[in-house]
Amino acid sequence: MQPFFSTLIVERQFADRAATATYQIGVQGGMVGGIVGGGGAESRTETRHSVRWEGNRLVIETGSYSGPTRSDGPYSEHTEEWQLDAAGRLVLSVTERRSGAQEVSNTLTYQKN
Repeated sequence: MQPFFSTLIVERQFADRAATATYQIGVQGGMVGGIVGGGGAESRTETRHSVRWEGNRLVIETGSYSGPTRSDGPYSEHTEEWQLDAAGRLVLSVTERRSGAQEVSNTLTYQKN
């Protein structure tokens, strides 16, 4: 059974600031913008986000893409997977993908005091 809540508010603490993000669970969205120039040249920017349950994991994905297709232009993707382990600790797996760079993944485990 999945938890019964539809909004997640996350505050991330950085050395010089705090950033707050609000996620609507079960929502996908995005935006596509662009300019079509003369001679068929096209400039396009696309952003996407998705927050969904996959079994007992909450998956948050965001992405930003430029170019006619994702593989043609610069892109960045960020995926977070949140779940509770058997001991009740929060396990957060984060994956970053960017054009021209190797994929980076980290897993963090948090225990409530």
